[in-house]
Amino acid sequence: MTQIKTTNSFVGDHTIVEYELFTLCDKSCSYCYNVFDTNGKRYNNSLENVIEGLRRIMAMDNKKVIIQLIGGEVMLHKNFKEIIDFIYENRHPDHKITLFTHADHPSEFFTSRLELLKKFNESIRISCTLHIEGLNRDRFIDNIKWVDTNFKNSNLFFFTDDTYLAEYPFLEKVIDSTCNMKLFPIALDQSTTLNLARQLINMNTKFDKYLDRMDTQYEIDGVTIPYNKGKYTLFKNTGLTFTGGECTIRAYEVDRFGDITMACFSPLQKPLGNIFENDSTELLNSCSITCKQKICQVNLVSLKVNLK
Repeated sequence: MTQIKTTNSFVGDHTIVEYELFTLCDKSCSYCYNVFDTNGKRYNNSLENVIEGLRRIMAMDNKKVIIQLIGGEVMLHKNFKEIIDFIYENRHPDHKITLFTHADHPSEFFTSRLELLKKFNESIRISCTLHIEGLNRDRFIDNIKWVDTNFKNSNLFFFTDDTYLAEYPFLEKVIDSTCNMKLFPIALDQSTTLNLARQLINMNTKFDKYLDRMDTQYEIDGVTIPYNKGKYTLFKNTGLTFTGGECTIRAYEVDRFGDITMACFSPLQKPLGNIFENDSTELLNSCSITCKQKICQVNLVSLKVNLK
């Protein structure tokens, strides 16, 4: 393997910027990464701080960005409407938005929140994540069917460990309830109890009937492979280690404190900068670096790397 990249019709050549609004959520999933390093505590974030972070992200030189609103559960922010209105009124024509949600809300609340996003037309994507723990199953299906009908761009994230796939008939029911929603299987890569190889084997073997609905494709040395197949191929051949390769940064994360990291970050990685402390408008430029990571983030959705 010499060249590896992902392709996605919504992402295109944009750079992903995950922006953490806050970490509050109405679920308590046992595997949630947002409480790994905070002793189980979750944190709010003021409207003023959220807006200032967005203002600085949107003022960067790189306008071809997808601002991914993550939490926590983003729709629970008490100033959700003001946040969405700010983005809409200050966006650049090249800006795109992705909203992440667990989609397990009362339907009236869920649809009223998402109605606010319809004005973005084809520049918005709704990303729903299936969390089986404590899930109101009928409500979840009704909500993602509504998303599938009302938004051109949407996708469904779901886990591939054995526990979740014991619920495969329900997962099939969820997938089959939609027509256009793209699929994105993921592995719990920070888990200390689940076997990564097993999750990736499941990802590779369990979803052949849905290959045409995979959200992302890999191009490996010019050959296009569905995401779930390509991820396992990379794991088998490289161990997801690209150390020394030339990597083009396609995804950043900006946390609620303004610290910027590459989305393939490790918990101890030093931030690349801070949007609140640095007035440079070049902080989110998609540049090429020599990869120093021991392992690439398993679920990285936007990747371009040339290996030696």
